[in-house]
Formats: sequence, C-alpha cells, structure tokens
Amino acid sequence: MKKAWGATVTAVAVGLVWAAVPGAAQAAEQTIVPSRDFVKTQSDTRATGKYEVVGSGLHISTTGTTSTDKVAEYLAAGVPLAGVGEPSLDYTNTAGGVPGFQLVVDFDADGTPDGILVGEPASYGNDWWVSDRAKQFVKDGAPSHDAGSGSPNHGTLDGWRASFPNATVQFFGFSLGSGVKGDGVLNAINFNGDRYTFSDKVPDTTGPTLTCAVPDPGPTLTYGSTAQITAAVTDDGSGVSAATVSAAADTTSLGAKKVTLSASDVAGNSSSTDCSYTIVAGAPASVTLVSGGGQSAPVGTAFAQPVKVKVTDAGGNPVAAVPVTFSAPASGATGTFVNSAATTDDDGVAAVTVTATGSTGTWKGAATVTGLTPASFSLTNTAAPAKRADLKVTLTGPAQLTRGQSGTYVLTVKNQGPDTAVDVLSSLAFPCGVSVTSTGGGKQVGNLVVWPTLASLASGSSTTYTVTVKATAKGSWKVAGAAASLKTPDPALGSNVALTALTVR
Repeated sequence: MKKAWGATVTAVAVGLVWAAVPGAAQAAEQTIVPSRDFVKTQSDTRATGKYEVVGSGLHISTTGTTSTDKVAEYLAAGVPLAGVGEPSLDYTNTAGGVPGFQLVVDFDADGTPDGILVGEPASYGNDWWVSDRAKQFVKDGAPSHDAGSGSPNHGTLDGWRASFPNATVQFFGFSLGSGVKGDGVLNAINFNGDRYTFSDKVPDTTGPTLTCAVPDPGPTLTYGSTAQITAAVTDDGSGVSAATVSAAADTTSLGAKKVTLSASDVAGNSSSTDCSYTIVAGAPASVTLVSGGGQSAPVGTAFAQPVKVKVTDAGGNPVAAVPVTFSAPASGATGTFVNSAATTDDDGVAAVTVTATGSTGTWKGAATVTGLTPASFSLTNTAAPAKRADLKVTLTGPAQLTRGQSGTYVLTVKNQGPDTAVDVLSSLAFPCGVSVTSTGGGKQVGNLVVWPTLASLASGSSTTYTVTVKATAKGSWKVAGAAASLKTPDPALGSNVALTALTVR
C-alpha cells in the first residue's frame, strides 16, 4: 500500500509536533496513547495486522505472509534530521520477524515528505535505506549505492545527514511487514533523545471544575462577620484532591467583592475561579443627630429645617430600612411631627418635619431606635407674631338720581392680609335725601345699614353687600361705606372707609 505524500500530510505533521515530541533539549520519558497520538493519515496497519497496548508496551502481530500482514504506525515529529541522534526500537520478539524503524523525511526542506528512511539493525546494522518509492533526487543523493542493504540507496544516518543537511523528519514510527509474519512487544521507541512508552489512557491534563456554592452575585454577608466563600470541585479525569475549597470573606468594608479560589486534581492539574459576594451593613449600633437641632420657630409654625438622625452599625456604616420614632414633651413648650415614625434611607438617615406647638421656650426631643440609646435634639419655640389684617373697602353706586328714581350701591370688603380677619363688621350710611328700599340682608337703623358680623375673612378673600335706595329730596351728599375687624388689628385704617358723591335733582 503506497502512502499519499503532500501538503495535507505535512500540515498534520506540523500540527502534531508539539503534542507528541518536545524539543531535544527537553529529553524525557514520553507516553504514547495510540488512539490520540498515531497519525491516522499516515497509518499503514492492514487487515491482518494488529496492535494493542499491554502494560507500557505495544503488542504487535501479523497472522501470515500476505500483503495484508502489516503493522505500521507513525507519530508527528517536525525536527531536523541532524538532531535526532540514532533512533531505535526496544522490542521483545516472540516469534517471526521484527519491525524496522521508519523516518518520514522532507529531504529538500520544502515542507513535503520525499521518502522514508528505514532502519533494520538486526539485518543491516546502522545502515538506513530508502525504498524505490522515494523521490529520485533522494535516491541519487544517497550516501551509498552499493549492494548489501535493504535497497541500492542507503547509508548511515550521519551519511544521510551529510548529504541532506537541511532535511527534516516529519514523522517517525515503526513497520512490521508487509508479508512478514511476526509477533512481539514494542517496549519503547527511542527518538530525538526521548524514550516513548505506551498507554491506553489519555493523560489527564485538564484542571478540575470549580463551581461557586452561591451563583453570582453570590451570598450577602454583614459587615464584621466571619464567613467562608466556598466552591465545589469536580474532575472527570484523575479525580479531585478535595471536594470543596474555601477562603475567608473580607468583611472589613462594604460593597461587591470577589475572591479567587483554586484547586488541583490528583494528576496535579490546577484551576481557579472567582466567586462573588456582597458585604452589607451590620445590625444598628448607634443613632446620632445629623442636623436640625438648635432651631427656633414661632409657635404654630414649622421649623425651617427637618430634624435628621443617622443610624450606623458597629463600623460606622449607614444602615438602611431601620424604623426611627421621634418624640416630644407631652406639655409646655413642645412640637408635633408630620410623621413621628420614619424609616432610614440608603444613607442611614431618617428625617422629620417639626412644628412648634404649646408654649414658648426650649424643649428637647428624641429619636429612638429599638435597643439603642436615643439621639436627642433641642428646639426653641418663640412667641407667635401678632395677627394683622388689612381691610380695603370699595363702594360703587350712582352719582346722580332724580327724585323718585331708585339706585343700587355695592359695598366690597377685601382682606389684603397677611392674616385672617376675625369678626368683620361692615356698614353703609346714606344721606337724608334717599330712603333704603332693600338692605341686602343688613339691618337698617335710620339711614344706616349694618350687616351681621362676618366670623372670618381669609387673606386675599373678599365679600360684597348690595343696598337699593330711592331718591326722596333734592340735594348733594356723600354715601359712606366702612368695615373693620373687631379682633384682628388693622395696620392701615385709612382703607377701611370708602365715600362716593350723590346728587338728587
């Protein structure tokens, strides 16, 4: 069976060299796993030839002397012929013929194989020959063409190296047959300074798998606690040295963190993984005043700034979602809270708005968290300023009437503030030349109409009164409207009266 030399074969050789054969400078014991390391494109093991791993050797055999009786296998090399030394097979013969060493060589360094050097020391000593299938320039360049070897084209390896100094061994291996019956154990292949024995198990070169006990984002731990971050270890090859690995969590600061965990398998392969975890604040340890103490506000008004307290753990870290209860004295100078039960935010802060109530004076409040010493704060209630309301009166009505003619007057009272006017009394006075025909809900006393006291008139609000009169006598007079708060001081009394002229013809 002839081999197919070419670029594809060359690529296989180059691709496998590092997996199979280290450089000569790193000579060592190597293990061949046939299912992994024999180059399938180079295999020339035929129907009645076979091999199997026995211990650390390879049992090879053929059953007869036909063309199908052959066992030939190769491994990738990719090393200079000049440096391979004197390759040999360590073989224990049981019966029949023995295998020869095979070197698949690129003699002209163009990247493709040109022929196979065959070494059969039992028959030809240290002489190596190429078959007639080798390229012509290889046969022509053989060190010797004398008879007495496996072919007319032969020579020692040193001779071949001298003839082809740039030659590269692309594959190396062995061949028993064809047409040769034999049985024995190939104990080892010696090549390029390394000794190759056999195994039917692929060596474990892959590290174990580590799986964090808690998937991302991992466990949540409290500040200052003691905890271990753990990962399970599994390995499909040689097995694990330990089923789990762990490391102490860093709980000295808050935030998202990672720890690198490492493990090895029985074969010595190692792996690592990062396991995540998060450190949050611990239990509340203290509550302290942040701001809002020391303020003053008139009784009945809110203090300008809210009172704020902060809850922290033993490390001074803010603790969120903690209920805080605010309290004030039951009597005397005190205050009321918009919401006496507050909850801390992400910064550990709880805030409340306070209104000064009760009497004047300085008072102390408290912010309490269950199990902790309360935080206290002081606030001062000052006297409330006197209430005042500025009433403005306007009056509209006819400036002229004819005797017997009726007219309507409208009195408008507006509170210009700033406070509510309490108990507002309004009136309208007419001259003797008219008679009142409709008081608009007021009470008439002579030509004076007085309306019932208005309990309150809010700042910015107004009220109106309407009176109808009839002209009775000729003359010219003034109609006067007025209003006043009986309880709320008015700083501008000049606007409390309005006059309008009336002439009756």
